[in-house]
Amino acid sequence: MPLDICAKQYATAVLSASAEIDGSSLKEIHFVDIDPEKVIHMKQTFSSVFNDSAHWIPELSLSINSASVRPLDNPTWEIFLPKYVKFSKGDVICHEYQLKQDFSVLVYTGNIVHSATNAIACLEDKELKHNNACTKAIFDFGGKELKTEVDKYRQKELQCGDILTVDAGKKFDETVLIVMAIVSENPENGQKWIENINICNANVLQKALQEGIYNMAIPLFGAGKL
Repeated sequence: MPLDICAKQYATAVLSASAEIDGSSLKEIHFVDIDPEKVIHMKQTFSSVFNDSAHWIPELSLSINSASVRPLDNPTWEIFLPKYVKFSKGDVICHEYQLKQDFSVLVYTGNIVHSATNAIACLEDKELKHNNACTKAIFDFGGKELKTEVDKYRQKELQCGDILTVDAGKKFDETVLIVMAIVSENPENGQKWIENINICNANVLQKALQEGIYNMAIPLFGAGKL
C-alpha cells in the first residue's frame, strides 16, 4: 500500500482511539520504523491530518463489531486542539502529537524491538511464517522463548483480522506482550488491502484497551507487502 494512504489510515485510527480512551490505560501509541524517509513521510501526513481537524470535529467511534473506523451516527462535537512537540531522546528525534490531555501519538525512527513499550504490534500471515520483515526481526530477537509461545496457535484456523497475543519473553526491555494481527498474504486489490489494515488497526487498538496496555509500538506495517 502507498505510504500516504497507509499513514492516513493510521491517523483515522488514532483519532478514533482518542475518542474512546477516556479512563482507559492506553496513554501512548508509538509509530516506529527503521527507515527515516518513511518516518518523515508519516510525520508530515500526521501533521496534515491533525491540523485539518484542529478546530471542530465529530467524536469518532471504534466500531469493534464490524472492525471498522467510522464517525458516530449521532456525533457529539468537541473542540479538538492537538499539540505538537518535537524533542530529542538520545540520538532519536521524536515527534509527539498530544490528541487529548492524557493521550499522545509519537512518531520516530528506530528499531521497534528496542521501543521499550508495554506491547509491540506486528503483521502476521495465517500460517504464522513471519514473512513480514518487521515481524521476522521481532521473532528473531525474541528467540526460542517467543517462538515457543507462538506454537500454541499453529493448529488453529486463523482468519484475517484475528488478534493473537503472546508473552514477549525476557529479551525485550519493557515489552510484555507481542500483539499479532492476521492479514491475507495476497489481498485481491488495493481496496481489500485497505480494508484488511483497517480491521487490524481497530482490533489491535481494542486489544490494547482490553489488556490494560499503557503504551504500544506499531510499525508502519501497512506500507509494504508480506
